[in-house]
Amino acid sequence: MPELGNLNLSAVIVGFHADYNDMDKVIEAIKTMSNLKVLWRTYGSKQVVAVLICEKGSEGEAITELHKTLSEFTTAQCDVSIGFKWEKMEISPY
Repeated sequence: MPELGNLNLSAVIVGFHADYNDMDKVIEAIKTMSNLKVLWRTYGSKQVVAVLICEKGSEGEAITELHKTLSEFTTAQCDVSIGFKWEKMEISPY
């Protein structure tokens, strides 16, 4: 496992609501983003949660790209968090 702190990467975590009638189109538009790594439709405080991975220092560019991608749709209650220190990442089945 690589030392995550040495990867020079940031995670941009975004949660938002989209108009129900546009949801499929919103999902398909986001899927085209090159730095999108995780995308969920969710129940709870947000309808969509996305994780973008980018180089440290380019978080603003990733957020701008997401805003451009979403600009043709009605979205609301968008929350953005930027992960600045990797504590743990485990990707394994169950």
